[in-house]
Amino acid sequence: MAVEGELKPAAMGVEGAEIASSKPRFRMPVDSDNKATEFWLFSFARPHMSAFHLSWFSFFCCFLSTFAAPPLLPLIRDTLGLTATDIGNAGIASVSGAVFARVAMGTACDLVGPRLASAICYALI
Repeated sequence: MAVEGELKPAAMGVEGAEIASSKPRFRMPVDSDNKATEFWLFSFARPHMSAFHLSWFSFFCCFLSTFAAPPLLPLIRDTLGLTATDIGNAGIASVSGAVFARVAMGTACDLVGPRLASAICYALI
């Protein structure tokens, strides 16, 4: 039994250790809400600039995957020997896939949050 005023063994705590501040430290200057106050374009400082670069790269991939196929359609049609029906079915499948992806990602964002949902999508690709 411990007696009041008795010293604890050294294994119970670290002597001389300073208490860490509860405010996180970032390489970029931030305001009181931990939002970046400067924009360092060529930096990958975490979490601010890495989130920015991952966001624009995600948008670029979505934009490219959405709008790359129509200008290439004549080449794709001739190379793969597609009929007008095949091209129509591909368009329907594309829109259906986009609707499914939006519903699935929206649900995932509601359940686990956008950061973890996006990380899981990146890990699957």
